[in-house]
Amino acid sequence: IVLEGHNRTINALAFNRDGTLLASAGGDGVVFVWDTTSGTRRHTLTGHGTSVTACQFHPTAHTLVSAGSDGVIRVWDVSTGALTFTLEGHDQRVTALDIEAQGVFLASSSADCTTRIWDLLTGEAVAMVQEHASDVHKVRFNSAGNLLVSCSDDKSVCVVDYRAARIHARLRGHEGPVRDIALSPDGSVIASVGDDAALILWDMHSGQQLAKLEGHQDRISCVCFSSDGSMLMSCDDAGVALAWDLIPAFESSGSGSSGKCIIS
Repeated sequence: IVLEGHNRTINALAFNRDGTLLASAGGDGVVFVWDTTSGTRRHTLTGHGTSVTACQFHPTAHTLVSAGSDGVIRVWDVSTGALTFTLEGHDQRVTALDIEAQGVFLASSSADCTTRIWDLLTGEAVAMVQEHASDVHKVRFNSAGNLLVSCSDDKSVCVVDYRAARIHARLRGHEGPVRDIALSPDGSVIASVGDDAALILWDMHSGQQLAKLEGHQDRISCVCFSSDGSMLMSCDDAGVALAWDLIPAFESSGSGSSGKCIIS
């Protein structure tokens, strides 16, 4: 199936929980919702007016959240395509979104150096976290939903207990901006990647560096775990994607560079 409709760069994609719907967010200011079986367009969501930078489906409800370079977050009813409400607070572009597993809280990161937490039931702001000194690129809830992990141009990864308003750990090891983070399925390991072409694994609870995986020669832009947590995929700006077997990395944790690249 080929899905066509955007007339500028597609910035983000998201599937709903059962994979029947796909959302695409574009630089043209539009979010399309597609039926993945037929390839037909269900909804055309407009309102951002500027580039849409992130989108994510709610884990249980018929809800889609999108955000743009205008700093505004929009919450949509996917059943009807109607706008439910907007969330305003960021004063620069929103870079990423994440909804915790229970579907109550939404986290948003921004170029304004903050991460904000929102109640999706009421639309109210719950907390603001300002632990980074520069643009925040990504934000992720841990599996329990009580910790937020974020990465930034300031070369650090932060783990924050947002309910207690305290920093849990600040992870330093990258030599340049950190572009993406991923959490293992069990929530025990953080993977971070950045402009220094390094992929670093961290212990979520202690903040200890477990391994540094080397193989990329260019800026690494994204990283993700396999569903069982035994493998990791990373890709860089040179168009290279690497698959890593993490068992060697965990067996030699703390010993520096480790891990086995199995596909490139």
